[in-house]
Amino acid sequence: MVHTEVDKSDNNRKNLHNGILKRKMIEPNKLRQQVVQTKAKPGYTSTRLPPLKTRKLPEVKEPKSSETLDDKRSFVPESFRWLIAKRKFERAEKLINFVANVNRVPKPDLKSLFATAMKETITTSKPTAGYTIFTLWSSKELRIVTLALSAVWFAISITWYSIALGMESISVDIFWTMFLINLVDVPAFSVTGPLLNRFGRRKYCFVTFAASSILCCVSGVFQHFDKLSQNSASLTVTALVLSLLAKMTVTAADTAVIVYTAELYPTDVRTTGCGFQGTVGRLGAIAAPLLVHLDGIYPGSMYFTCGMLLFLSTGSILRLKETKDDILQDSVINTLDPGDG
Repeated sequence: MVHTEVDKSDNNRKNLHNGILKRKMIEPNKLRQQVVQTKAKPGYTSTRLPPLKTRKLPEVKEPKSSETLDDKRSFVPESFRWLIAKRKFERAEKLINFVANVNRVPKPDLKSLFATAMKETITTSKPTAGYTIFTLWSSKELRIVTLALSAVWFAISITWYSIALGMESISVDIFWTMFLINLVDVPAFSVTGPLLNRFGRRKYCFVTFAASSILCCVSGVFQHFDKLSQNSASLTVTALVLSLLAKMTVTAADTAVIVYTAELYPTDVRTTGCGFQGTVGRLGAIAAPLLVHLDGIYPGSMYFTCGMLLFLSTGSILRLKETKDDILQDSVINTLDPGDG
């Protein structure tokens, strides 16, 4: 009896096992078809996706070239020399044709110029090289230019702002004095351009810096004796006239230095060099109020200090080369000596 029940239980297990094995297994592909063919219930949106092979990716529009964008958003054309240095010959040709039409002159033949520029840029330039402020110290020539111009920019900036801010100490009427300070800038701006083209950048800067130095020192002498004589009318007017003349020559020198700086640096680092010298000039502007305060304690000291700084900067100008009628350099490579890296 016991054996019979055990046999029945064994038979039940075998039948259950056989039944599981005999069940129909659904293949994966058929299962996917059943899921896809299932209809969505009313009120629901079907989220069925098409097969990967037939799925289309969204089209990506190509961005416009930087040249087209630059032409549309800029009113001032790009530098012709910079376009040549960067091998943007098509834009350079459009620019030179526009200039020729405006000036009503014949259009030049640029084929030989482009061919020469292509050879020079292939052998001397590095299109992927990045130029920083450290490039201004990469060669002996650039180091001399940067150091000399730094002394010039600091001296001219501290003098210009000191005279503009400290003129009140020798003024007869503050309102007339402020009017005259700005009035003397008009002839300085007007004559600088023609005189630069007539005598050259180096000579004009040297003369204006030397004249400003002498006028500042003489004005400081008259201001000192004016305070000792308890504001003599004749000495006050003389010191005011000399200060206005000094302001005019300093403005002329400042305008010339801006042009001179841009021509001394190669095209690759021209904006970097001008920006660096502008920063040095702002340091001089920051120091100017200190000289104005010193002039209130020791009359004439501000003009003496500015005159000495301008005198020392004339020596820096002599270290620079003349750029009038000279071919400007396009690449930093041209400034490197054989021993430079």
